[in-house]
Amino acid sequence: MATIKTEAIVLRTHRFSESSLIAVLLGKELGRLDVLVKGCRQEKNPLFGHLDLYQKEYVLVSERPQSGLAILTEAAFVDEHAGLRFSPPAFAAAGFLADFTIEAVLPGEPQPGVYAVLAAALRVLSDLGEPANRAGLAPPLPLKHVEKGIMISRTLKLALLDMFTYLGFGLELRDCTACGAAPEPGRPAGLSRRHGGLVCQICRNRATGGDWATITPAALAALRDREHSQGLELSLAPGERRRWLKFLVDYAQDILEKPLRGREILFQLLG
Repeated sequence: MATIKTEAIVLRTHRFSESSLIAVLLGKELGRLDVLVKGCRQEKNPLFGHLDLYQKEYVLVSERPQSGLAILTEAAFVDEHAGLRFSPPAFAAAGFLADFTIEAVLPGEPQPGVYAVLAAALRVLSDLGEPANRAGLAPPLPLKHVEKGIMISRTLKLALLDMFTYLGFGLELRDCTACGAAPEPGRPAGLSRRHGGLVCQICRNRATGGDWATITPAALAALRDREHSQGLELSLAPGERRRWLKFLVDYAQDILEKPLRGREILFQLLG
């Protein structure tokens, strides 16, 4: 029985017995991993408190070749992402990313890029919850309440875009995916889930069905330019921000060919 130590993020947990849990992890080197954690629901157990959602930990796992479940025997905190507990919208965004990861990453399939994106997004979302500030341990972030919600939405969008790329479903955002032409400067274009990216105004007008959404030049610039996307995002109208968040969330579901359970709660909390 091989024993492996790796960094991992807790994506989901299920009650297995009165004292034990089954946890779904994303390992930095191992990909998705389902593990049995014995006794972790008992307060005197060394693993008690170590399997809360979205925590990042170093874990020691004993693989069992004849079983779908490995055994997690040790854990040490790397980042508890405690700030998520102070912000329901941030927690919902983290949950959507976790649900997408569970469905998109196959067990035992290493996805270091997806892991890095998820870890970075959880860190930002946790910072927006500001537990250190609430405890008097750090200055507050220089953002208003509404701006924090916008930044949570932005973090989710950018994380999804990067995950799509690592999983082989990256969106084409430069030229029209239907005809290959560059979009006309300064004029609205469209995003098509079926075509996997940008469609120019002519092709958008020819399209039928509900798989595409109009996107303004400013929103397209925010998608393309990660370095300056924060300022661009804050300048967008609420309807525009919501429109392309919905597009990316629906595209994630198209990739999986199934709905994700956190979608409706996410939009209720993000507004």
